Amino acid sequence: MKLTNEQIEKIKNKIKIVPHGVNSKIMYPNKKEKKDKTLRLIASKGWPYGSKDRGGLSYLLKAYLEEFTSKDDIELLVKINNVYGMNEQVFNRNMSELKIKNRDSPKIKFMTNNVEYNKLNEFYNLGDVFCSTSMAEGFNLNILEAMACGLPALTTTFGGMSDFCNEKNSWLDDDGEMIEVDWDILYEGVSWKKPSIASLMKKLRYIYEHQNEISIKGIEALNTSKVYSWDNSAKIAFEFLKEIK
Repeated sequence: MKLTNEQIEKIKNKIKIVPHGVNSKIMYPNKKEKKDKTLRLIASKGWPYGSKDRGGLSYLLKAYLEEFTSKDDIELLVKINNVYGMNEQVFNRNMSELKIKNRDSPKIKFMTNNVEYNKLNEFYNLGDVFCSTSMAEGFNLNILEAMACGLPALTTTFGGMSDFCNEKNSWLDDDGEMIEVDWDILYEGVSWKKPSIASLMKKLRYIYEHQNEISIKGIEALNTSKVYSWDNSAKIAFEFLKEIK
C-alpha cells in the first residue's frame, strides 16, 4: 500500500530526535604550550577493511601522504581502534592497498594501544584539527568529543555530523561519489559516499596554508559542543516524554 503525502507527514511529525551528547567534565580543552610550529592533524577510527571501511581512514591517509612531504611542517596522529579487529597483518595490508607514490612522506604516527575513555581527552588535545573522512556516519561522536576539546574539524558530510558541523566550526568536504555497499550483507541495499582524494588534498593544503582560521573555528567548535551536552539531550528527551503524556 502506497502512503499518501498526508500520511507521510503524520508519520514524520511523530518522529523525535534526541541527539548524542558529550561530557564536558571528561572532554575539555587542555592544551599545553606548543614548543614548535608544527600543524598537528589527528584522527581516530577503526580500520579493518581498508578502503571499504565505513570510517574512510584510507582516504585521509592517502590524501595526506600524497599531498605533503617531509619539507612541510605538519604531522598526522592516527589512533586506530583495535576493537574492530586490527592487527599487524591487517595494518600492513591496508597500508599496501594505499599505493602511496610519494617517496618523501610527511610525518605520521599511529597509535594502536587501547586508551581508557576518560583519558581520550589527552589524545584530542595533542591536535590542532580533527579529521574525519568517513563514508557514512550515524552521528560521529568522535568529532563532537574533539570539538569539546576546542578542535575544529575537517569532515565529509554524509552522515549525522552534518547536524552540527558547518563552515563556522569545520572545513566541509562534499565531494565524492555514491557507491553501493555490495561487500557487507549488514548494509545490503545501502549506499555510502566515497570521498574524493583530490578534494581532500585541496582541503588539507588549504588548512595548512590558512592556519589563522584554526583558532577561530576552534572557538566555534567549542561553543557547538556546549549545545550538544548530555544535559541538553536529557532535557530534549524529557520534553518529548511530556508531549506523550
